[in-house]
Amino acid sequence: MEKPTGKPLPWGRQIVLLMQGLEAITATGDDPRLPTILSWIKDLPAHAQPPELHAAVARAFGLSPERIKLELNPKTAVSADFDPLLPRSGWLRDYVEYTRTTEPPTIFHFFVGATVLGAQLKRNVYFDKGYKHLYPGVCTLLVAPSGRCRKTSACELGISLYREAGGLVLADKITPEALVTTYSERAEATGLIYAGELKQFLGSQKYMEGMIPLLTRLFDCPDVWSSATIARDEITLRNVAFSMLGASTMDWLRMLPGDTYGGGFMSRFLLVVQEDTPRSFPLPPPMPEHLRVRLVTRLVELNLIKQKMSLTPAAERWFRNWYNDRSQRGTEEKQFSGYFERKPDHLFRLAMLLSISEDDGGALELKQLEKALQILNWVEAWLPNAFEQLNSTDIGETHLRMLAQLKKSGGSMKHSDWLRRNSGRMHAGQFKQYVSTLRDAKQIDFDATQGLYYLTPEGWK
Repeated sequence: MEKPTGKPLPWGRQIVLLMQGLEAITATGDDPRLPTILSWIKDLPAHAQPPELHAAVARAFGLSPERIKLELNPKTAVSADFDPLLPRSGWLRDYVEYTRTTEPPTIFHFFVGATVLGAQLKRNVYFDKGYKHLYPGVCTLLVAPSGRCRKTSACELGISLYREAGGLVLADKITPEALVTTYSERAEATGLIYAGELKQFLGSQKYMEGMIPLLTRLFDCPDVWSSATIARDEITLRNVAFSMLGASTMDWLRMLPGDTYGGGFMSRFLLVVQEDTPRSFPLPPPMPEHLRVRLVTRLVELNLIKQKMSLTPAAERWFRNWYNDRSQRGTEEKQFSGYFERKPDHLFRLAMLLSISEDDGGALELKQLEKALQILNWVEAWLPNAFEQLNSTDIGETHLRMLAQLKKSGGSMKHSDWLRRNSGRMHAGQFKQYVSTLRDAKQIDFDATQGLYYLTPEGWK
């Protein structure tokens, strides 16, 4: 492969040609063509380097995408990988290592582990915020396209350990009445709510109409809560502390009732979004039994812990400065703005989980607050694109689908092939309008000599 000469091609066209050339390569990392190809990519601005291109180079030369990113930009590539943010030791680290030979991405396993750990701690661990006690239970929603990332598999691994340790799981199509009745005779209303498919869990049937406002209130962990508006006979729940673990696709989230967002329900969740998983295990080896035993044993031990968490002086100074200096106190996306309002609480919960995981004796140290913030910031990097999909109209959905078709085809497609791919959804005139809009938005371009539409760097994003 030789570097093109003469009039330079547009960046988008160069990317397509390079990816087409990479399809024919099956080599190793010491192949002499790799440095040349990497030099081509380095000539492209960073914003014009789609992840798909990095993945194509990695496949061609038998390397990981992280290795390619590191070769291209040693200073920033590591931030694209979640593993450097993992704690070095403790329960959460053990949990991630226990799941290493399964296909869900690391970030999914980490947050499943964090959710299970928080549920097991109930109200036994807390941080005193003055006007309320903050408990470490978190609500986590894994979001990925259907059939990718093994969302349900990731959830069920954690659920299995939690049940084995004696934890109570509320799952399937539980009604509001059944939820409160389950705890009518208990001294504390604690446990883990599991929604393997969030849309089905929060169905639109009449008996489910009260579920969203009910959970929204319960997630605030009230000392006492009355069910007068839920059940015929008033039931009082005491010492409430629920965690929740769910899985969804963006398509499902778009169809949830409107008050799911407006009432603050979703802002209580940590949305962990991934598009794909780098892991592939056609015949996965057995999971390490010694780690499973250690994880369950520690979960059982945590039933006995009673701990008030406190900030070290350095951690308190850091938090005050961070809280007062936050640059992003809101956003034009209403779904995202609610999350930012609750980010300080998310930060404390995650820091508490890191501290308990590492058995740091009740102290919230500076290192845990900083690590919690790094993890939250990593998760947030995926949210703008996720909310763009969430807020898309039917027209926007069509644009996203058409761009995805080009990506799947390596970044380019002939006019006739692309039209044929969409002929079941639109006629030729509508197709022309959609294509014109994408061109005006600088997301695609057209090579008249080849009769090809191709993605621009903006379109790859």
